Amino acid sequence: DGVTGYLVPPRDPAALAERLVQLRARPDLCEALGRAGYLRAHRFYTWRGVADRLIDIYRDVAHPQRAGAAASNRRTPVATTPGVLAHRKENA
Repeated sequence: DGVTGYLVPPRDPAALAERLVQLRARPDLCEALGRAGYLRAHRFYTWRGVADRLIDIYRDVAHPQRAGAAASNRRTPVATTPGVLAHRKENA
């Protein structure tokens, strides 16, 4: 929140309107958020990034005893779906 965009509560038009008013008053912030969002998407949501995270998951499943140690070398989750977290290695 505040790095690549802002979260507002679902079904809360007042919160959305308030955030939009704030953003309208700060074009510099809009540019910074847009730039950060682009870089994050380019870094994590490319076919290479997806493949790297899938390989990590396969390695964790194939070698669960090493999964705990390897997890410390990963970034925080970058994509979530109900019940599933995708990770990417820190040095990939």
